[in-house]
Amino acid sequence: MNNLEKLEQQAKKDQAVIDKLRVRYEDAKDAVMRDPEDSKSALEATAFSMQVMGAKKALEATLQAIEREKERIYDQEVQTARARLADIEKQTDKIRQDQMTKAYTFFKAYQEWSDLVDEHAKIVNQYRITDVSNVRTLDEGGSGMWLLKNTLERWRGALSRETRERLESQNL
Repeated sequence: MNNLEKLEQQAKKDQAVIDKLRVRYEDAKDAVMRDPEDSKSALEATAFSMQVMGAKKALEATLQAIEREKERIYDQEVQTARARLADIEKQTDKIRQDQMTKAYTFFKAYQEWSDLVDEHAKIVNQYRITDVSNVRTLDEGGSGMWLLKNTLERWRGALSRETRERLESQNL
């Protein structure tokens, strides 16, 4: 049983004591009303009244302790949540960095591809070979490397200078 449950049980007990004492107080008060000269009943009524006040203060203290415990638990949950958020931020940053690095490596691969396409076109033109397709035209028609390059060029242009330089240095 955790501390909060113990405090809540204590509050129930405190309330039960208050209810029991009120009944006894009312009985003693009724006895005084029936016989105002009954000093024993008057003393009992006064004693029960004071006990009720004491029990109410005990209940109030228990309720305050419950609120403090709830705040402590909430603070602990917030601390745990903050730790989880920090962990999530680290994980998402790592994934983002890894993917940005991968995306940036495309430019080197594109350059290799573009050089091969240029060499293909040069050989076709040099020997006037007409029965082969133009690789660049096939790629542009199929939304391939050329489209990726243009999309990634826009992405690279949107990066901060610092980020671009860092990525370029990683992909030399």
